[in-house]
This record gives sequence, C-alpha cells and structure tokens, in this order.
Amino acid sequence: MKDTRTLLIRITCLFWIITKLFSYKAWLSDGRLYPVVPPFDFLDKLPPLAHSISFFLSLMVLVLLFIFPRKLWLMATLFAVILFSCLLDVVRWQPWEYQCLFFLTIFIINRNKPAALFSAIIFVMGCIYIYSGIHKFNGGYLFVVWEQLILRRIIGLSRADIAHWNLHYIGLIMPVVETLAGVLLLTAKNKKVPLFLLIVMHVLLLFMLSAAGISKNRIVLPWNIFMMLILALYYYRDSHSFSLRSVLRGPNLAILLFWGILPSLHLAGYWDKKLSASMYSGNMKFMDACIKNPSAVPQLKKYLTGSNPYKTCTDGQARLPLYAICSDEMHLLPYPEYWYYRRFKKKWEKLYPQADMEFRVYQYPYKEVVEIE
Repeated sequence: MKDTRTLLIRITCLFWIITKLFSYKAWLSDGRLYPVVPPFDFLDKLPPLAHSISFFLSLMVLVLLFIFPRKLWLMATLFAVILFSCLLDVVRWQPWEYQCLFFLTIFIINRNKPAALFSAIIFVMGCIYIYSGIHKFNGGYLFVVWEQLILRRIIGLSRADIAHWNLHYIGLIMPVVETLAGVLLLTAKNKKVPLFLLIVMHVLLLFMLSAAGISKNRIVLPWNIFMMLILALYYYRDSHSFSLRSVLRGPNLAILLFWGILPSLHLAGYWDKKLSASMYSGNMKFMDACIKNPSAVPQLKKYLTGSNPYKTCTDGQARLPLYAICSDEMHLLPYPEYWYYRRFKKKWEKLYPQADMEFRVYQYPYKEVVEIE
C-alpha cells in the first residue's frame, strides 16, 4: 500500500496543478471582470497580493509534494495555503477543489495507517457516486442533460425522434447505474466489478463531453481522467479491504460527516450543492444581471445577450448571464447558492453603481424566477 499511497498523492498533486493552471484567473484578483466575493466582508480588505502569493505558493508546494510525497510538513503547509486561498473567493469552492482538499486531509490523518487511508478514500469516492446519482433523479437532468446535451447535441436526435421512441425516461438509467455502483463500491466484497463499471462510465462521459465541445466548465474533462486514475489504481493495486469502522474512528469521523452526512442535507436545502457531489444534475441555480443602463458598463458589452429564454429581464433591460463571464474568464461555473448571489449582487452594485442593475435567479425545472434583494 506504500507504493499505492505514493502514487495516489502524486496523481492528486498532478491533477490539482492542472486545474489551478487551467483556471488560474480564479486564483488571482487582478485582470478579471468577474469580481472576488469572499464569504466574509473583512477578507475583502486583503490586497490582490494576498491572492497572488497564495496561488503561486500553492503551486510551488504542490510540485514539491509531487517530488517528496511523504513529507508531512509539505502536506500541512499545502492544506493551510489552499484553505486560506479558498476563503478569499467563494468561486474557488469547486467540487474537485473540495475533493482534493479532503484527499489531502486523509493523507495527513492516515499517514501511518494504510488500511484506514484506503477505506477513507473509497468512502469519499463511493459517496461522490451515490450522491451524484441521486441528484440526477429530477426533471432538470432529464431535460437539460439527457435530452438537450446527450440525445440532441451529441447524438443528433430531434424532439420528434425523442418523443416517438419514448426516450425521455430512459435517461434515468445513468443515475441508477451511478448510484448502484457507488453503493457497491462501499458494500461489495469484490470491488473490481463496481470499479470497472465506474471506469467505463467515465470513459463514456469523456467521449460525450468531448463530442459536445463543452466550453462552460472545461475542467470536468481532466477531472474525469483523475477519477478514472484513482479507480484504476485501486482496481490493480489495492491490498486492503474496505472497512466502515475505519471511517467511524478518530479524525476520520470528519470524512463521515462531510461526505456521508452533510451532503444528504442538500436534499432538504440545508447544505450547498457543490459540496454535495451534485454534478450535471440539470437543476443548478443561475443568475442574470438585468442592466437598465448598459452604456455605464462598456467592458461587459461582449457578454450581453439578446436571448431571454427564462424571461429574467424585462423590456429595456440588457441581459447579462453571469455564468458567461465566469466560464469565459476562469473556465468555471458560478457558485450556485442564494447566499452567494446576494453577496455577489452587493459587490457588483459597488463596482458599477451607474449601471442600475437588477439580479434574478432562474432554475429548471418548474421554478419561478427569483429576484435577489
């Protein structure tokens, strides 16, 4: 397991470096239109230099940890730097960042317990697939992801074809398989079957996302490769059996709390979506800025659009979908929670007081447009 642990750390570091370089503008505060929105007001007073130092320091420590994967002080330093950097801007709270931060936590607290390390990693992976699958059981997934993205955009079927062949609810097969494979990953004695099944699923996802020419959230491509490598590593190299008892002991209880218990609260609206393994569920909250005086923000002109499918903006207002700026500048999607959008609104009103903007959130399916006060 020592060699497996070393490989696991190096794979995590390599993927982490790739994502940070790919989304580098998210980790800096200068040179971007999308504003920095920290969770606490006092953090907004820190200078841009704090963002730059934490970003370049995190890259440096990641490279060193890749070279020296057994150095505990490097892991502890990386944890502190990443945590500080994420507190400076909520848009950095992406699912893969959250996952890697907890992988790092597992490496630290189980550094001398290879069996417990194995169990904790498998537990996190299993919870990701279980909750990701459960979140897809909704009309938004069937319409936005299954029909529009997969059947129409990738396969090329028309609405008439979909209706004729009754393909709408066939899309539920994927979340059923994903959820079941996650459960088997935690319960089956022979994990090679669910591991193999999940690897095949990621191969198909890579093919579909590449075929779709995905642009809004490009980091999902290397993330799928990362997940495949983790699964393949355990498929070929593991020498320990999964034990839930290991996750129920000592510091590993934090893994149980943040990956097993808290994500279930999102189903009742009490925990954030991106911290609950909700990925491509089709029911994400998006926010539009409706601008009454667009001439006051010429720098945002290229992001204004004439389309208004969710009727978020009224006549005389220019619509600016915030995800367009976020995905264009940082290759990320905005943090999709009302509390974040309220803080975002407050920040933009200070940056562009003359624009006279209103902010409205829309979500499929069957949700009314909500104005952010």
